[in-house]
Amino acid sequence: MLRIEEQKSVSIHGISVDWAEAVSFYRFLNNERVKLDEVIESQIERFELTQVKRHVLAVNDTTSINLQRHLGRLKEEALGYIGGGAGKHIGFHLHPTLILAAENFHHLGFGSIQVWVREKVESSRKAGYKQLAVEEKESYKWIRAAEETKQNLPLAEMLTLIGDREADCYEEFVRVPDERTHLLVRSCQNRRLADGGNLYERLSEQTVVGEYEIKVEADNRARRAARVAKIEVRFGAVEIAAPAGFRGAAKSVCLQVVEARERAAPVGVEPILWRLLTTHAVRSYGDARTIIGYYRQRWRIEEVFRVLKRQGLDIESSAMEAIESIKKLSVIALSVALRTVQLTKNRTGGEQKLKEVFSEAEINCLKQVNAKVEGRTEKQRNPHQPDEIGYGAWIIARLGGWKSYESQRPPGVITMKRGLLRFETILYGYSLTCV
Repeated sequence: MLRIEEQKSVSIHGISVDWAEAVSFYRFLNNERVKLDEVIESQIERFELTQVKRHVLAVNDTTSINLQRHLGRLKEEALGYIGGGAGKHIGFHLHPTLILAAENFHHLGFGSIQVWVREKVESSRKAGYKQLAVEEKESYKWIRAAEETKQNLPLAEMLTLIGDREADCYEEFVRVPDERTHLLVRSCQNRRLADGGNLYERLSEQTVVGEYEIKVEADNRARRAARVAKIEVRFGAVEIAAPAGFRGAAKSVCLQVVEARERAAPVGVEPILWRLLTTHAVRSYGDARTIIGYYRQRWRIEEVFRVLKRQGLDIESSAMEAIESIKKLSVIALSVALRTVQLTKNRTGGEQKLKEVFSEAEINCLKQVNAKVEGRTEKQRNPHQPDEIGYGAWIIARLGGWKSYESQRPPGVITMKRGLLRFETILYGYSLTCV
């Protein structure tokens, strides 16, 4: 047990109270009648997003689960290719859509979760790839994410779907926007305009409407130090022409473009340059800053991915042998990673309410658990009100091994993820008793 905790990996034995609990969770994941789609649906439903009525940001991106190190014991034909060229690394892909409240950027849940295996692309398919219908391309994931998110948030006042450069897909701009759905995508290519010009040249013709400073966080992986960046802002209206080979009726789409360009970046540092295409109306410097502010929230899904992988859950070290079971575990772990981020940020309280993080059934289970993890002294009792997020964070931290002593450091990512994974097994057993 100690060795598993030191490795900080997703181990069923490491998160189970006893052998019986571990066996029950193994059976759940290995049960062929429990389909991956059902696990995805259950993870989305638990966030109860169908009742959300406000404007939300829907940030979606792809991460790969690399299982190359397990090739000797896993069936290669059940996996696909991830990065590094065909045949170099094997695994599968996750494409979640993270939902944030637009007014305060609180994490609300997932509006969509896609899992897929990338097949080896034959040279004959590569040659005609551009002529394929979008439904046959991997880029369809952006449209599918939008459709599923719309369905799972039927009452949302407004949806703004946010994507990085890979999401710069003409078909998405044609098919996704409607009266309550907007797109905000970082431009990937210097697109041709309907009047014969090009996007980047047209944008450079716009005047700078204002400047302001933003804080850039340090990134040890990129060897980037924290700094304050001075940003110049431009914006304008453009009409994007359909790419060659597009088979739809929309020969062009009208969009707004906002540019955030860093001025006088430190020597040796790549300056910020974000060219953002959006369906939102941008009529002023204030509107442009709002759009830039929305796009800056894209990093939050990267934060979830870091917890999912090496920083916390280390899902790629799972020792399970059935690939479908690993996929199901990955989806569950994705929810655990999100809640780890939520609870770590709000471990001493915070504005967010408990019901925004846990479902009604989960809250009822938390109350049962709270009675068991509270100590006898006042200092070892949960100091938060039952409707506060801090109430849930305190319980989960206790399940993760935190003793709640004042002399202890506050619970961190590892403690929270360990507590949440243990809560998953407790909740599974609790749900069976409530049937």
